[in-house]
Amino acid sequence: MTSSFQTFQSIANTTDMDAPYQDAGGSYFDKPTRSTARRLRRTRQNLGAYRHDLLVAIRVVNNVEREMLRAEWENWLFDENARCMQVKSMLREGENGTGAPKKGQEAQQQPMGGKGEKMEALRRWQEEYCGSCRREQDRLFSSGKGQLGVM
Repeated sequence: MTSSFQTFQSIANTTDMDAPYQDAGGSYFDKPTRSTARRLRRTRQNLGAYRHDLLVAIRVVNNVEREMLRAEWENWLFDENARCMQVKSMLREGENGTGAPKKGQEAQQQPMGGKGEKMEALRRWQEEYCGSCRREQDRLFSSGKGQLGVM
């Protein structure tokens, strides 16, 4: 003996979503059963359309997020390269001796680990870090997608 739920499940499962709307429940002779089959089909079609719309909206949101991240990456990289240029300029000034003591200050002997070592550490950092920034920016512009910090 079949339960009422099993009967309902068979109505729900035999509703062909690809068949014309008028055919929904057409295999049932009982009018309430045919009506139920048609309502189920109509509701399921509407829910399917809602699901589709939601998936499209999610894809749009994902694309917007991806583009926003890329634009922020480009802006950040541009700023980092500008900082690297400042550091390079500071290092160049230090090499040329333009970092002379200001008026009223006397040149002091620097003990080991003083200004020379700090400048060398800064130079190593600049070569390593700023080199990667420069390569990333070159790669960005060579791909034809980058535009000076703004998308």
